Amino acid sequence: MKQLLVIGTAITIVMTLQQQGLAADYVQFNRDVRPILAEHCWQCHGPETRARQAGLRLDVRENAIQPVGSGSVAIVPRAPRRSELLRRVKADDLGERMPPADSHPPLSATQIAILGKWIEQGAEYQ
Repeated sequence: MKQLLVIGTAITIVMTLQQQGLAADYVQFNRDVRPILAEHCWQCHGPETRARQAGLRLDVRENAIQPVGSGSVAIVPRAPRRSELLRRVKADDLGERMPPADSHPPLSATQIAILGKWIEQGAEYQ
């Protein structure tokens, strides 16, 4: 009986750790993505109409997943490689990289990975 209790406890611990690992892999908009976009992107691609650049609004999902005037789509849910947002934050060409160097420093590799994973998971907003 004692062995069954120990085995049951061990299984519970393993399952809990696995669930926590899975939860840590899931990117949440409010917790993980919103702070990045708010700090680096919304100044030019946020709610302020007069400040908005290139007709791109990233604070509203319906706008972020639609083509802009150039025909590109900032966020293509489940398709990070087709998402202009990721292409631009990774760009080597300083004229294409976002955010522009004169407004903010570039995103860190961790921030870019978070955005990529979020897009890969469907780019859900909260």
